[in-house]
Amino acid sequence: MELDKLNDKYVFHKGSSPKKSKNIVLFADDPIAIEGPYGGEEYLLAKDQLIAIPQWVQEYAEKYYKEELGDEYQYYQKPKVDPDNIVDSADVWDDPQFVSKFWQENEAELLKLRDKGFVGFKTSDGAVVFPGEDVPTIPQREFNW
Repeated sequence: MELDKLNDKYVFHKGSSPKKSKNIVLFADDPIAIEGPYGGEEYLLAKDQLIAIPQWVQEYAEKYYKEELGDEYQYYQKPKVDPDNIVDSADVWDDPQFVSKFWQENEAELLKLRDKGFVGFKTSDGAVVFPGEDVPTIPQREFNW
C-alpha cells in the first residue's frame, strides 16, 4: 500500500508494544516523524479506533493545572490536550502525574469509550492511546510498507 494511503487510514508508533505498555502511547500521523532516535518496533493503529478529543478532557486539564499551580496558573499558557506537534512535545500527555490522575478520575468514562471501540484520542497530528491488550495495533513486520 502506498504511504499516502496509509497516512489516511492509520497512525504510527515506534517503541514498545501498545498492548504491553504501562503508560499512554503516542502515535503520529506521519510515519517519517517517528524515525530517528526512537527505538523498538513500529506499529500501526487504524484511525477509526480513535475519537476526537472531547471538550471535557480539555476542561479537566485546565481544572487540574489550576489546582496544581494555584495562583501561578495565571502566568502559564493554557494546558493543551491537543498538542501542536505530538512528536516534539505531547504537552499534558508528557506529564506522568497528570496522566495518572486523569486515568484515576476518569476511568469510567474512558472505559465507556473503550466499550464503544475507541482506544484513544485523535490529536491534530497523531493520537494519544491508553494501553491494553485490546489495542488493535498491527506490528509493522506484519504490514510491510
